[in-house]
Amino acid sequence: MVVVELLAEDTDRLEQHLNSSDVIPTTHLASGINYSRTVRDKNDPRRFLLIQQWNSEEQPQSYIAWRSERGDLAQLRTMLTADPAVSHLSLVNLTTLPAQAR
Repeated sequence: MVVVELLAEDTDRLEQHLNSSDVIPTTHLASGINYSRTVRDKNDPRRFLLIQQWNSEEQPQSYIAWRSERGDLAQLRTMLTADPAVSHLSLVNLTTLPAQAR
């Protein structure tokens, strides 16, 4: 799982960019992606999180390299107050919880 934190300089501009046909919809079509969700922090509207699950660790790396080669990351960076923060996470097995806790 990959979580990318974005801090927007202009929240409307970043949201419009992410929703454009060449960003989030293209990510949904990437090879090896199981899902991709974009959420916004209610307490800090400048903070966006891209939450993605991939089939392997190599696939998001290839995808980011492709985005970088196209210049997409440089364009995205102009809309942020800081470099994106990327976290690589492992899914915790929740099946061990009692049913009412799930």
